[in-house]
Amino acid sequence: MTAAATTGFDVKTRPARLKGRTLSISTVLALSFSLLVVLAVAAVLFIGVLSSGKNTVDLLNEKSIMIVELIETGVRNHLDPAMNQAVFIERQVRDGLIDLEDRDALTDVLLGALAAAPQIEAVVFWDPELQQTVAYATPDGRAGIELEDESDEASTRAIWAQVQEADGPFWGELIFHEEQNVTYVNLIQPLRRGGELKGFLATVVSMPELSEFITRVGDRFDSTAYILYGEDRVLAHPNLTSRHPDLNKDTPAVALSRVGDMVLGALGTRQPAELFKQAAAVGVAVDVLSVAEVEYVNFSGRIHDYGAVPWTVGAYFRQDEIDDEFRRLIGSAVAGLIVLVLSISFDGWPAQLPE
Repeated sequence: MTAAATTGFDVKTRPARLKGRTLSISTVLALSFSLLVVLAVAAVLFIGVLSSGKNTVDLLNEKSIMIVELIETGVRNHLDPAMNQAVFIERQVRDGLIDLEDRDALTDVLLGALAAAPQIEAVVFWDPELQQTVAYATPDGRAGIELEDESDEASTRAIWAQVQEADGPFWGELIFHEEQNVTYVNLIQPLRRGGELKGFLATVVSMPELSEFITRVGDRFDSTAYILYGEDRVLAHPNLTSRHPDLNKDTPAVALSRVGDMVLGALGTRQPAELFKQAAAVGVAVDVLSVAEVEYVNFSGRIHDYGAVPWTVGAYFRQDEIDDEFRRLIGSAVAGLIVLVLSISFDGWPAQLPE
C-alpha cells in the first residue's frame, strides 16, 4: 500500500502553501503604476531643476555683460562727441572752409563746437607759434573766449612735438585744472591744409559728469559702478562727483586706496568667479573678493580707445544677491521633492498587502 493510500488523500489535489505573501494582479499593477508615476515626476523635477539652474546662470551672465556694456556705452556717449567735433573742424580746415587766421571766424567755429556737444567744456586752438585761443563754457551756461601765450610752457611744447609726428587725432594725458578743481580728458587733433601743419585743436571733457553717470548706473542695479585709469587710479566713482582733496596737477586721478571705497581698495585680492564663461567670452571679467568678512562680486571690462593708458569700467555688489538667486532655486527643488514624497504617500498604494 502506498503512502497516499495510508494518509487518505491524494497529494495532487493538496493546495500548495507558499512561504511569505502573495500579490494579486491588481496590487502588482498598482505598484507598477505608482513606480512609473514616481519615475516620471522625478524625471520632470530633475529636468526642471537643471533647466532652472542653467537659466539662473545665464541670467547672471547677461546681467554682468549688460552692466559693463551700459557703462562703456555711457563713456563713449560722453567722450565720442569730442572726437566728432574735432574731426569735423579738421575737415573744414583741410578743405579750406575755415580760415584759421581769421580770428572772428575761428571764434565762431570754436563756440559752435561747444554748443553742439554740451559735455565739451572747452575747445582750444594753438597756432604754430603756440598762441592759444580758448573757447570755454561755464557751469551756469555762459560761454567765452580767451587768448593766451603758451609758447614757454614745457607741456605745450611736448604736445606740439607729438602733433608733428601724429597723422590723426589722439587722446592726451589727463589734465587737472587748478582753478576749476576738475580733472579733464582731452582729444588732440592736428590741423593741416595742403600737407602743411597749421596748428592743433584740443577738445576738453570733464570727469565729474562721468562720476554722476556711473552713480546712476550703480543705483539702477543696486551696485557701485566705477571707472579706473590703469590699474591703481580711479577716474570716476560716486565719491568723485565733488572735489577730492587728493586731486592736483601731479595727481589728476585718485589712488584706489584713497577714494574712500574699501572694496575698490581690495581689488588686488580678487579671484576669478566660476559659472561666468559667457561673460568671459565677450571680454567681461567676473571676480569675487572678500572685505571685512563680506563677499563681493565684481564685473569689469577694458576700454583701450582713450589714450595710452587703458580704462577699466566695472561695478560690484554683495554676493548675497547672487546667493539669493540660487537659494530660490534650491527652495524650488525642495518644494518639488516634498510634492514628490506626498504623491508617493497618497498615490493609491494598497493600505495592506494580503497575507
